[in-house]
Amino acid sequence: MNALGMVEVFGFTTAIVCADAAAKAAAVKIIALDTTKPANGDSAEVPLVMIVKMEGSVSAVTAGVAAAKAQAEQRGLYIVSHIISRPGPDIDKLAYLCKVGNEPIGKKSVKIAEQKIEKAPEVIAPVIEEASEPVASAPKKRGRPAKAKTDTEPEQQKIGE
Repeated sequence: MNALGMVEVFGFTTAIVCADAAAKAAAVKIIALDTTKPANGDSAEVPLVMIVKMEGSVSAVTAGVAAAKAQAEQRGLYIVSHIISRPGPDIDKLAYLCKVGNEPIGKKSVKIAEQKIEKAPEVIAPVIEEASEPVASAPKKRGRPAKAKTDTEPEQQKIGE
């Protein structure tokens, strides 16, 4: 990782808007949306504190953080932001931690998903087997479905007969 950028804001929607602005402003990769609850969270106007984490080159992260910060300040929901250039390997591990949705995003998500599959094969294996079985289906016909003829209905005469 060349640089790690973090923008802390109030509210989930603000975090999504900031992540969108950062991704559009520069060649950054949004690696996580993390959440914390501050000590005064219940009494705060917007109790949820979100952290938008991004990675990329130092210049791209600087531009991404600036765009995200501008979006949050426009809404009055900005807290703090910080950029770490050339973070160490321990910081790289911490950057990918995420509490939103129980599933991390970014390059670590595939490894974590594989670990979860290994831990619970008895639950996942039947689902995978069921999904891999071919399902026979009748070809779809175009147009209106044919109306079944019954004995009680009179046959229609063609015009001109």
